[in-house]
Amino acid sequence: MKLKVLILCVISLAASFMAAGIAHAQNKQAQVVLEITRKGVGLTFPLKKQVYFRMYEDGRLEYETPPVFDPEAERASFDLVMNETRLEPTVIAELIRIADQPGFLAAPDSFKPLHTWVDAAMVTTLVYKHGNKEKRIVIANYNHKHKEAGKFYPASLQKLLQRVVELRPKSEEEKVYGTGFLY
Repeated sequence: MKLKVLILCVISLAASFMAAGIAHAQNKQAQVVLEITRKGVGLTFPLKKQVYFRMYEDGRLEYETPPVFDPEAERASFDLVMNETRLEPTVIAELIRIADQPGFLAAPDSFKPLHTWVDAAMVTTLVYKHGNKEKRIVIANYNHKHKEAGKFYPASLQKLLQRVVELRPKSEEEKVYGTGFLY
């Protein structure tokens, strides 16, 4: 009888430890692997820092979009709406493979504009963290269509930004007004 009670106590204790371990693992915050923000200066949108693409290691993707345009409003709203979706593990692995390329990791920390705008500027910031690799790049007036872009930006940086633009869902306002792209 004492043996049965002892065995039940051991099983109960083991189950408690397992449940605590599972709860701890579920509560562990997933790390951000790739974050791309942008901020406009002057006569461009957005005029405050926008989370364009924030990818977590568990597949969660956060991104901010402009609010629905209300033509009846007294003034336009420039508040951004945070959205969330999920990325497939294969997509996460693809983006990590691109960012782990030597051309991306060895890229300069900042890129001056290939062209200047008369009344505005757009600053795009990328932060990548995976394993022991970390990279932060600031780009002024990113322009992949410029005739010198292939010589100016590393191919892996251009490929990463291209895939991010393709993968990021666009709101109706971004589709209509063309604000959902990295310039």
